[in-house]
Amino acid sequence: MVAAETIDVLILLLADENQDVRWCAAEALGKIGDSRAVDALIQSASDEIVYVREAAIKSLGQLQDPRAVDALKQALNDPYNYICSCAIESLGKIGDLRAIDTLVCMLFASNTRPRRQAIKALEEIGSPAVDALLRAIFYQDSFISQIISGVFEGWAHGSAFH
Repeated sequence: MVAAETIDVLILLLADENQDVRWCAAEALGKIGDSRAVDALIQSASDEIVYVREAAIKSLGQLQDPRAVDALKQALNDPYNYICSCAIESLGKIGDLRAIDTLVCMLFASNTRPRRQAIKALEEIGSPAVDALLRAIFYQDSFISQIISGVFEGWAHGSAFH
């Protein structure tokens, strides 16, 4: 177990002027997994430096704390597609029902990567996302329909709902 003082120092380092220090602190806080870091990581999810945002968003997913959902939904608007992808993945890991409608909207993104990740995130959420996936399967896009069908097929062949 990591000492509370260490967590406190890492949280303070998220505001350091050196971007590499902020990045390392965000990474470390995710690996440590202490929920005391959530509020500070939420702040770092909007850092001016893209790789600091990335580390904060991934760490929020690792912490799986529902307090991060709104910040992660906001990160879906980031100009960098990779940040959007990280936010989708983190929303799936958290599994909060408030993310379902947002993830369904991502199914209709022009880029296929966020669409695939949104389906995977909805799959991770499990049975609460079934209705949303069923609605999306009828969208006039064979790509979405095929992937969603695969999710249902996987569930039918032994993968239990989460």
